[in-house]
Amino acid sequence: MDLKTRYVVKGIGKEQTIESKILIAYDSTTGKITKVQDKWDGKLPDSGFKDALRKANAVTVPKLVSVPKNDEEDAARAILEAIVGLQANKADLDINL
Repeated sequence: MDLKTRYVVKGIGKEQTIESKILIAYDSTTGKITKVQDKWDGKLPDSGFKDALRKANAVTVPKLVSVPKNDEEDAARAILEAIVGLQANKADLDINL
């Protein structure tokens, strides 16, 4: 997968655009990811700034994004999202009436 990301550090005005090559290996028998390689600009980071961004990304992304562990958890999340979506739509209708 190819990815282009622009990072901006507010306050000091530092801006960095990174083009990543992300390789994902998985076990076809279990369907689970076994390894992820994120090579910025085609290689591992060679500067302190890039390394700091990679480490910050590694810490924050898992807190914002979660992956269901099995089909049952995936189905439960889908049901919950549908219920939340219905409640949000009902709230919009109540306000507009």
